[in-house]
Formats: sequence, structure tokens, C-alpha cells
Amino acid sequence: MAGCGGLIRNEKGEWLTGYMAKVGTGTVIFSELWALFYGLKLAWKSGWRKVELESDAKVIINQFKSGQVKSQPLHPICDSIRDLINQE
Repeated sequence: MAGCGGLIRNEKGEWLTGYMAKVGTGTVIFSELWALFYGLKLAWKSGWRKVELESDAKVIINQFKSGQVKSQPLHPICDSIRDLINQE
């Protein structure tokens, strides 16, 4: 069983809220992507639109920014993250 989690801070770096979720089975990259998705979803539901994403998974950040996610099974979650980012 894999899980993910994260936190949301304000512009001063102060903790606002945290989150965690079970994401089934998968790789570390899979879990990191789900953490980004859940964090963005929580931010949007809370009305926060100006967000800065941070992750210690450099591979994910580089692949995501380049638009070239190499693993086909990761495409749906990456598309969901992009959809959230593009919401207004």
C-alpha cells in the first residue's frame, strides 16, 4: 500500500494545513504525483489560486515541466495535475 502527503504554507512559510492519502500500489514517483494532485486540489477547494509547488522528487519536476513524462501509466495523473493548474 502506497501513500502520499504534503502540507500547505502561506507566503511566510507558516503551516496552514496538511493532507495525506492512500494511493494504492505504485512507485515512489506515482506517490509523489498523487501528493501534488491532492495538494493542488486542496488549495483550489480552499480558494487559494496563487500557489507554488515544491517537491523533493527532481525527476518528477523535470519530466513534468518538460511535458515529457516517460511512463505511460503516469500520464492520467499528470493530465489531472495539468488540468488543475490550468483552472482559474
